[in-house]
Amino acid sequence: MIRFLLSIYCFLFVLTSFSQVTTLKGTVIDEETGQTLPFCNVFIANTTLGTTTDVNGNFSLINVPETNIEIGFSFVGYNSLQKQMVLAPGKENYLEVSLTSLKQQLSEVEIQSSRDKDWEKLQRRFSKLFLGSDKLAASCEIVNPWIVDFTENKDEKALLASANQPIEIKNKALGYYLNFDLKEFVATNTNYKIVGPVRFSEMETDDPALAGVWEKNRREVYLRSINNLFQSIAEKKLQSSSFKLYTDNPNNPFSTDYRSDIFNNELGKTVIEYEPDSLVRKDIITGNYQVFFKERIEVHYQNGYSLINTYKDAPYPVSWIEVEGGIVHLSKNFAILNPEDITISGDMDNKRVSSMLPLDYNPSQKVVTKGKMIVTNAERLLEKVYLHTDRNYYYAGDQVLFKAYMYYNTPSIRDSLSKILYIDLIDPYKEIIATQKFKIENGFAIGDLFLSDTLSQINYTIRAYTSWMRNYGDEVYFVKSLPILDLNQRIKTDENYNLTEPQGPEKLTITSGKNSFSKREKITLTINVTDSLGQPIASNLSVSITNTHFANPTFNQTSIKDWFFNNYPNLNLNKKIFSYPIEKSLFFKGIFFGEKKKPSFTKFQAFVDNYSGVLDLETDKNGLFTLSDMYFFGKMDVAFQAKNKNNENYGYFELYKPNHPFIDLKPTLNNDKVINIGQPIYINDMNAGITILDEVTVASAREVEFRDNVYGRPDYAVSADKLNTNGSVDDLMMSLKGLIPSMMITTSWNGFTYTQQIRIRGGAPSLQLSMEPIVIINGVPKQGGTAFDNLRSINPAEIDRIEVVTRMNSAVGDLGRNGVISVFLNNKINRDFGFEQNKTTSLSTFQLQGLSNPNYISFPNYEEDPIENQPKYDQRPTLYWNPLIVTDSENGEVEIQFYTNDIVSPIFVIVEGTTINGNALKAVCLINP
Repeated sequence: MIRFLLSIYCFLFVLTSFSQVTTLKGTVIDEETGQTLPFCNVFIANTTLGTTTDVNGNFSLINVPETNIEIGFSFVGYNSLQKQMVLAPGKENYLEVSLTSLKQQLSEVEIQSSRDKDWEKLQRRFSKLFLGSDKLAASCEIVNPWIVDFTENKDEKALLASANQPIEIKNKALGYYLNFDLKEFVATNTNYKIVGPVRFSEMETDDPALAGVWEKNRREVYLRSINNLFQSIAEKKLQSSSFKLYTDNPNNPFSTDYRSDIFNNELGKTVIEYEPDSLVRKDIITGNYQVFFKERIEVHYQNGYSLINTYKDAPYPVSWIEVEGGIVHLSKNFAILNPEDITISGDMDNKRVSSMLPLDYNPSQKVVTKGKMIVTNAERLLEKVYLHTDRNYYYAGDQVLFKAYMYYNTPSIRDSLSKILYIDLIDPYKEIIATQKFKIENGFAIGDLFLSDTLSQINYTIRAYTSWMRNYGDEVYFVKSLPILDLNQRIKTDENYNLTEPQGPEKLTITSGKNSFSKREKITLTINVTDSLGQPIASNLSVSITNTHFANPTFNQTSIKDWFFNNYPNLNLNKKIFSYPIEKSLFFKGIFFGEKKKPSFTKFQAFVDNYSGVLDLETDKNGLFTLSDMYFFGKMDVAFQAKNKNNENYGYFELYKPNHPFIDLKPTLNNDKVINIGQPIYINDMNAGITILDEVTVASAREVEFRDNVYGRPDYAVSADKLNTNGSVDDLMMSLKGLIPSMMITTSWNGFTYTQQIRIRGGAPSLQLSMEPIVIINGVPKQGGTAFDNLRSINPAEIDRIEVVTRMNSAVGDLGRNGVISVFLNNKINRDFGFEQNKTTSLSTFQLQGLSNPNYISFPNYEEDPIENQPKYDQRPTLYWNPLIVTDSENGEVEIQFYTNDIVSPIFVIVEGTTINGNALKAVCLINP
């Protein structure tokens, strides 16, 4: 357990508002000379309220709370000063302050920009203790670390730190600059103490996406903070704040000796619920609160997620609080007055300076961004999106197929609205685990999303939106539950499922000439669309046909008609100020850091797509730049280079990380809807009749280093010096083919384009009916497209070695059924967040994520496909998917054909789409065997 003391000066104060405010004026002078000090920083400690003195040393602070406050003063070359004040309401408040100069000249301190190794070691330890060790801390930077001096007491294993001027901190996760005037810092193995006032300054941005990240992070920090906890207790709003309190069971003498890691097993035995409402007392005169905590309290924040789980069935943050003296004292504004008496362990103990919020932070406030748009008619410009997915639930390793339908309040201006659609896959802990961007053409977008075979939770969510929709709020985003089951599970069938879809003025019908069917049999369906007069009408449709053994149709049947014509009662269509732009192409924003890591203006060059093109660009005075009007599919390399007056490379670049809307989703599928069928839903004997090739060792000119890989030891390892990496991809593949005895490359024509495919072992089609190996690049699987196309995306000159596994490999799931081709690149590209950065060379190198190309989906034709190309087991959950069905105005009819699989089970057909007039259509039918 850690003794917690981040003192009253810098404790994580969070107030909902200041009750009454006044104005404070004053003057700052040099104590020795009596001369006024211009441009001195004056601020209310731990807030964003601050100013600087004018040329005459005078200052004026407005909106100062009429309460007990601490005012800070700092000036370069002078000792900082803090003054405690109680401002008188209704009177003129004036303060004259004298500052003393530093005995040690600042210039002597500044030149100590590098220290010895002992100092660097202590500085790293200090940063971890001072800032913290979580994700927020990773986004924090101490701008002037050289001002901090350290003393190490090895007997007491204590680290002491001091600084003769404020520590400047850049918190890029919360969007604040902090000037921390460190008065005391002591850290041991059992406790820590950080004392000092802080001045907060808001970072500025013209990027609404970044502003959204700051808002989201600030709110999350506040909601799970100890301040929110005690304020919720004082206001008796504990339940609505997602906190749940427990304490040791006094009737169980062994409650603190041993507990299992299953919380539900302990509840009522070793732990019991704690209700503090009756233990809160408010002083009528002062308005302060007392909260009585006589026992150790266990705090569960049930709206969060923690990587370190105390209990297996409670994956949220858990903390413990003990109070010396048994009373927590709160001010009338809910500030904690005796933090030195509070001992915290668990999740809340991990929060340090990186989690600090200013005293005047309000959870409902928005980050003000530059460059906002004034919109006079928000209702006219509203756009929405609907996703038709091929199924309503999936299994790990599956492929989600979808078509997006855009709805416009004003269809005539659709070409002036968004052309980029975002698709997010969100896990049960509100973390985005996959994001892709798709091109919107003529009001539609077609795509797919691969599900990793490691996904095993039920309540995943798919979300679709455009940048422009974010101005209207999350109510207009398309959100749909997307359960991902393991192979032993399925969703319960609803026997009362209604196959009758209500029809509007237009009518959509599905007819079949089959009354029954058997295995691998062809079925023909006719789809017909007519208007209110029964006349044919043109329409754009998508068709999904599934086998109900693998995917019954009963769960979460969202209708395109319901979604398009939802009235959104809470939507504010009178909004005037819009922060998010209409995206017609891709753009990426970044910043340049010049000398002394300071953002600054520069002219630079951008080398794109493996140096095939060069752009001459420049930043603004703050180092900001934008790559705009970009349009490309897949990934593209880009390298930035800046030169100084001596024509030497200098500085480095950073790109802003992609931002996503705030996630506030609730589970939509109860566990009681999921049943365990006791055996895998797919046939286990998937490898019958497959011949495994004998292992062959390929000699290389040098010994190849085998690293630990997810697929185990490779069958072949080929170093770059054995490959033709200086020519085209075709040359590369031919040289690789000569070194892998089992490898074959085939070329086929589908009537439109040639397709090249790779085979390295016997035929064992995956669930997507692919006969190809999976391609892995630097440990990241490439999903979608052919293996040949995935290898085509690699610059051959960057290859360090290629490792090949010809055997079936279950470590990478169903996608590894036909082997693995793993490519290791010799560059140091880190593909995090859709781009990478390498600042170790004269270039800042990135890999940008562009639009996703929909993958070609093929279905078997048992009448025409050769026997050797037909799968031994056909277990397709989706028997047919076509997002490009079109009916014309002459006959309004289209015919489709598909083949059943090896599981004889009812077949569910769903057709959705829109007419040429923009009206929504939907029809369903069930075909029984």
